Amino acid sequence: MGKEKEILKYLKKIKSIEKDQLEVLEEISRQISSLPSGDAEQIRQLRHQLNELQREVTQLQSRTTTLESQNAQLQSQITQLQTQVNQLESQDAQLQSQITQLQTQINQLQEQLQNGIIPNPAMQSFFENRMGSTVTISTQGGTFTGVVTLVGPDAVQIREATGNIVIIPFAQITTVQ
Repeated sequence: MGKEKEILKYLKKIKSIEKDQLEVLEEISRQISSLPSGDAEQIRQLRHQLNELQREVTQLQSRTTTLESQNAQLQSQITQLQTQVNQLESQDAQLQSQITQLQTQINQLQEQLQNGIIPNPAMQSFFENRMGSTVTISTQGGTFTGVVTLVGPDAVQIREATGNIVIIPFAQITTVQ
């Protein structure tokens, strides 16, 4: 934004100088036309000044055009940058939302690890569908056969034919039949 303000400041200054020089040109033109025809040296000097001023005005007009073009380019760049900033802000908001969701999941997993309860919805659903049915569950510690009596988020309870109640954590199960 600083460069744009600087260019606008110079544009105003150049236009002011241009206006002043045009007024001087008009004054010189009036003086030339009011001179008696016999004062050739003064007319020559005034015409020389007039030509110099016209050259300076042309240069100022050229600089004004260049600065206006640069100003337009800067405006376009500013617009593009504002669009990019808006997109980045939107992406930032989405990332912040994802970070919050991930942090919530991490907190839940940490709590589950601390409590020793690691839910397994697939296993829970599997055993819930077999409630009251006889199943054979293999673990590294042995094989158990019994009727599914209770299903939790991380374990299953079966009653063996002997009447023993066995609670088996899902994490210990290697196979189920």
